[in-house]
Amino acid sequence: MPILAPPTPPVPLADLLARADLGLRQVAGPREDIPIHWAHTSEMEDPVP
Repeated sequence: MPILAPPTPPVPLADLLARADLGLRQVAGPREDIPIHWAHTSEMEDPVP
């Protein structure tokens, strides 16, 4: 089975955090060299369980 590439190139985490219009903040982990391939939202009050 071939490995499929994401439909768009990944976005560096540092680039997303640098956009003030997104209102994002990092709470843990490294900032550099972290590619973001996808993201999604949750309407749950606490999605951990």
